[in-house]
Amino acid sequence: MGIKSRKEASVERQDYCSNCNTILLGHFCYGCGQSAEGIVRRLSSVIRDFLNTLVAFDSRLWRTLPALLLSPGFLTIEYLSGRRARYVSPVKLFIFLCVSAFFLIRISSDWSIAQEQPIRTSDNVAAKMAPSSTGETEKQFDWDLPGGRKLDIRGAENKQEVWSISFNRVLSIFEKKVYTVELMPQSWRHWFDIEFKKARSNIERVSENPTIFAKAFFGSLPTMLLLMLPIYSGILWLLYACREKLYMEHVIVSLHSHAYVSLTLLLGTAIFLLQEFVEPLFWVEILCYGVLLLLFLWMPINLLLMQKNIYKEGWVSTCIKYSVLNFVYLPLIILCTVMAAFYSLAEL
Repeated sequence: MGIKSRKEASVERQDYCSNCNTILLGHFCYGCGQSAEGIVRRLSSVIRDFLNTLVAFDSRLWRTLPALLLSPGFLTIEYLSGRRARYVSPVKLFIFLCVSAFFLIRISSDWSIAQEQPIRTSDNVAAKMAPSSTGETEKQFDWDLPGGRKLDIRGAENKQEVWSISFNRVLSIFEKKVYTVELMPQSWRHWFDIEFKKARSNIERVSENPTIFAKAFFGSLPTMLLLMLPIYSGILWLLYACREKLYMEHVIVSLHSHAYVSLTLLLGTAIFLLQEFVEPLFWVEILCYGVLLLLFLWMPINLLLMQKNIYKEGWVSTCIKYSVLNFVYLPLIILCTVMAAFYSLAEL
C-alpha cells in the first residue's frame, strides 16, 4: 500500500495510526509510539490533558520524596525491580530537585553591600587603627555579624576592601596551586593565563556587588553536578565490579544519591530562610537550627545505608567501599566547585 493510500485509510478508519497505519490498541501506537491524539484539537481537551499530567506528576512526587529522604535505597531497589510507574523517574527527579535547590539558593543569596566611604582614623565607630609589627598603624574594620557579634578584619576600611582582599588572596592561592602542576599541557596553561587575567579584572566590580558573583556561581553548580554523575557511577562500577552489575544500574544509584543531596540542600535552604523570617521567635529559631542539624547529620548516614541496602554486602565491606568512594569523590567535587567559582568570576 502506498503512502497516499495509507493516509486515506487512516483518515477513514480512526482506529488506525495516522503515521504508520498500525491498528491502535490504546492512546499510543505500539508500532511507532505516536499519540493517537495530536495537538490540533479542542483547547479544553489540551488543557485537560495538561492538568492530568500535572496532577499525575504531583501524586508521584509526593510518593517519591518521603521515600528518597527517609528510606535509603528504597527507590533504587523499586526502580531496578521494575516498579517504576508509581514514582518519578530518576532523571526527572534529579533534574527537578537539583535545579529547584540551586534556584532557591541563587535567588536567596543576597551578598550586596551598601557603598561605603573609606573610614578615617578619627572615626571610632566601625574602624580602628591597630599597631602593626613595624610599629606603624594599619587599618582595621569591624564587620557586624548576626547575633550582635563582630569580626575584626585587619588591612581594610570597609566591606568593599574586605571582599577585594579576600578575592585576591584566594585567587593568588589558586593560581599558585595551578601553576605547580608540572604535567599541564601548554594549551591549558595558556587558557589559565587568559582566565586569571579576566578574573583579576572582575574583582573590583565583584567587590562592589558580590551578589553578581554569587548568582553566577550558584547558577553553574547544577551543570557541574550533572557532569559529575558519570564519574560517581564509574567509581561505583569499579568498587562493585565483582557484583556483575551493569553500568546503568550504578547510574540509577548515582541519580538517586545526587537527588537526595539536592533535596537536602533544598530543605536546608528553605528552613534557613524560614529561620530568618521567624528570627524574633526564639523557640522557633532554635527548632529550625535543630532540624537543620539533624538534616545534615542524616546525610552521610542515609548515603551509607543506601549503599548497604542496594548492594547487600556486609557492614565491613560496605563501610570500606563507602570510605573509598568518599575519599575519591569528595576531593573531585571540591576541585570542580573551585573551578566553577573561578570560571564564574572570570566570565562575569
